[in-house]
Amino acid sequence: MPNDLTFYNLGALPSEPDYRDRKDAALAVPRPPSFKTDLGPVEVFNQEKIGICTSSIVTYVEWLYWKKTGVYTRLSRRFVYSVGKNLIDQADFEGSSLRTMLKVVYDYGVPPESVFPSAVNGMSHASYMDINAVPAAAWKEALKYRIGSYIGVPVDKESFLDGLYKYGLLYTRMEVGATWWTAPDGTVTWDPSKILPLRKPEFVISGHAISHLAYSPLGNTELRNSWGKEWGALGDGYHNPDNYPVTEAWAVTLDRYVNDLPAADQFKYTFTQNLTRGSRGEEVRNLQIALMILGFLDFVQPADRGYYGALTQEAVKKFLIAQKISPNYLGLYWGAKSRAAMNNLFAG
Repeated sequence: MPNDLTFYNLGALPSEPDYRDRKDAALAVPRPPSFKTDLGPVEVFNQEKIGICTSSIVTYVEWLYWKKTGVYTRLSRRFVYSVGKNLIDQADFEGSSLRTMLKVVYDYGVPPESVFPSAVNGMSHASYMDINAVPAAAWKEALKYRIGSYIGVPVDKESFLDGLYKYGLLYTRMEVGATWWTAPDGTVTWDPSKILPLRKPEFVISGHAISHLAYSPLGNTELRNSWGKEWGALGDGYHNPDNYPVTEAWAVTLDRYVNDLPAADQFKYTFTQNLTRGSRGEEVRNLQIALMILGFLDFVQPADRGYYGALTQEAVKKFLIAQKISPNYLGLYWGAKSRAAMNNLFAG
């Protein structure tokens, strides 16, 4: 089947970049040769309808709260999808982005399945995403299961494995094709011996959201799918990220990180000081905010701002190159030309 946007929009769409997303820029952690997260009682979900795979973020939330409390609560996929489509995407097509669903469980949470069931047999997509069907009790119960933060993880193999080991589970996106349900000879099957390891498709039919939970010494990574226990190895599968990588990866925590960055058109500041590696103070703090807004510096927590260190130096270098200013001393210094270029963008 050809790579056609008609099909591509029926699953997990690529997340639009947002400079306010927190990214993990310091993943390097010693990791063992193999690792697997115990998902405990978290059930394999059967999404049944095309396009709602992104609601598999609920697997992550269920796992986090089970780890925290020791009690497993099955949560509503339908709530997350309905809220995301209506309040964030504001669109009625089938499919969404991973970041949309992350924003839902960050802002609104997710209620127990008992309050708002996710069963979709015979239900149209329009009915499934009808936000007017969400009862008041679901909104109230959802707040009990909010997440504290979502963190972007780089998708190069080493960073991806570091992130998987560091956080225990990753909410991920892959581009899928018929290889997920056909053997190499073209036979349609979900038999794990015939479709695993997953093969990179020649033609991409859709994006798909899943959860990654393990890696092996052989280099394979294991995922939890949302097509029911009949698919693959009781709902799980594996692939080699060297030849079939993920396109997005997100970690989720219950710890709440304050994200205070303003919208790009709301930040105003006039830079007046020369700075250098090792400088500290308010001018550095505002420089870092400007660099984060422009996408040259990954998110820095408020408490960590105000120091001109290695990451800020690298961001300054990228900014200068983008402005076609010679990055003298590799971004080590912030002088008159640098200030003039930044003030042209942000001066009050």
